[in-house]
Amino acid sequence: MANRLKKKTAKLPGADKLNPDKEEEVSVQEVVRDERTAKIIGAVSLLFSAFLFIAFTSYFFTWQQDQDKVFQFGIKIFATDDVHAENLLGVLGAYISYTFINNGFGVASFLFCTFFFVLGANLLLGQKIFNVARNLRYLIAGLIVLSVAFAFFFHDSSFNWRRRR
Repeated sequence: MANRLKKKTAKLPGADKLNPDKEEEVSVQEVVRDERTAKIIGAVSLLFSAFLFIAFTSYFFTWQQDQDKVFQFGIKIFATDDVHAENLLGVLGAYISYTFINNGFGVASFLFCTFFFVLGANLLLGQKIFNVARNLRYLIAGLIVLSVAFAFFFHDSSFNWRRRR
């Protein structure tokens, strides 16, 4: 009986005239406006903020060991297998923190963590908890003021509190 039933359902009348499934066209604007896209970008932004914070904090304790390796290899440090970085986030954390702190804005680079945190929290929760535009203004002003202040007060320090020239 089961075999007869399969044969009858397999040969439906007009089965050869069925149209294939239509693919739904989605525009880029619809994808950008989608709630899931904002939540994904928010989660990635929060993770990036945590990554930067851990890398920068670890740089305070491991900069003497990692600075020579990153300076010696540069971007080629990722292609070398035998280099071991002491940073908690490995070679990537050492390179990013060296780039931001030594070649960038010094300790003021921690302000990037706050910006990505504010951006991620707003996007992930779907509400305006923090003002992103105000935080961006604070980021720009803080990077300039703190970098110059640390350069003025700690110009003889062995640790790079500010950007070196």
